[in-house]
Parts: sequence; C-alpha cells; structure tokens
Amino acid sequence: MESFFPKVMIEELKVWNKIFFPIRSGIGVHLFRLPWFLNPFGGVPEFIGHSGLSGALAYYAPQKNIYITGTVNQVASPDLSFKQAIKLVLAVM
Repeated sequence: MESFFPKVMIEELKVWNKIFFPIRSGIGVHLFRLPWFLNPFGGVPEFIGHSGLSGALAYYAPQKNIYITGTVNQVASPDLSFKQAIKLVLAVM
C-alpha cells in the first residue's frame, strides 16, 4: 500500500518530545499513546499522526494497520477527536 511518507522518513520523524499528556510530538507528527493505567489491557493501540485545533485528525495505528481521518468540527471539547478515533478503531478491531 502506498503511504503519505516513505517508511524510512517516518522513522526519522519519530523523535518524541513531551508536549502535553498523553501526546508526544515528533517532527510534524504526534504520538498518542494511553498510559497503562488508562489502558490496562492494551486494547487501545498507539496512534501516529496529527490533529488540528478544530477537531480534525489523521492518525495511523501501526500495531493494527488502521488509518483514521476525520473531523468532529468543533473546538469546545479538544479531546473529542481522540475519543472518536479510539471508538472507531475499537469498532473495527
């Protein structure tokens, strides 16, 4: 499958810096991984991608080879896009 970035470039972008919990930021991409105490059975995979201030998101779950893109089209609840991405991934797993 063709991807947005060559796989070798993605590895170079994965230098994760803490920005705000539970997000880490690389070079133009984010890592979203729930900590073990919020995900004790590992049901929610990690996501690599980016989300916007208006609820837009584009993430990839490498452990499950699932891509999620979309928007919740609002700014009142900044975590809503992540909650929806988690629901979508869990629905197709």
